[in-house]
Amino acid sequence: MSLSKNSIHIVTQAKGGVGKSFISRILVQYLREYMKVFCFDADPLNDGLVAFKGLEAHKLGLKMLNGNFDSRAYYDPLFETILLNDCAFLIDSGASTHINFIGYIKGSDILNLFKENNRDIIFHIPLSGTVDFNDCYKELLKLAELLPNNKIVIWENSFNGDVDKSYRNEEQFKALTNVLGIIELENLQGAPLLQDIELMHKQNLIFSEVDANPNYFGAIIRRRLSLYKHFIYD
Repeated sequence: MSLSKNSIHIVTQAKGGVGKSFISRILVQYLREYMKVFCFDADPLNDGLVAFKGLEAHKLGLKMLNGNFDSRAYYDPLFETILLNDCAFLIDSGASTHINFIGYIKGSDILNLFKENNRDIIFHIPLSGTVDFNDCYKELLKLAELLPNNKIVIWENSFNGDVDKSYRNEEQFKALTNVLGIIELENLQGAPLLQDIELMHKQNLIFSEVDANPNYFGAIIRRRLSLYKHFIYD
């Protein structure tokens, strides 16, 4: 994964409910261990980032034109801001506007524009271990074809069920040349840690807040969460 100080990380997937916001929260916290990162919640239907005050995320305001979603007014200010600031950014694109987002990226030649300005763009694509896997995998292959010269990180999200890793042996997948790596989120079903993470997220807390304030949780819960954070980061 690129640790360039001015890289742009985009978490995207057409399928909803597969962990995009969870992955975005994990990723921005990890990146901030190394650099300054601004994060943007570009999902008009959910507040997966802005609800967590410790992330200091920015919410894009929904823009409409003649009753339709206005991609130009919605995304232009975001990418202009990124171009003008020499630091890292993370975008949680949201499922409801995924098609609009990818269409905007392609139609505005965003990727080449940023390459000309020596900015790395990395797409982070979740694969869910649930019944949504096939849809997620198809979208991964589609995005890899649409973005042939851009870097992709795959997140195997087994949080609620194991991802079938046999896809890695398929010729279509092995032919992909732009996959930087695969990050595995383990299956936590039945583990006390799952309840700890759900409790932390229900209270809209991030790891640093849990570490800094012993009043939030007991010592054992905080130890499990700390171990999980370091496991993912490592």
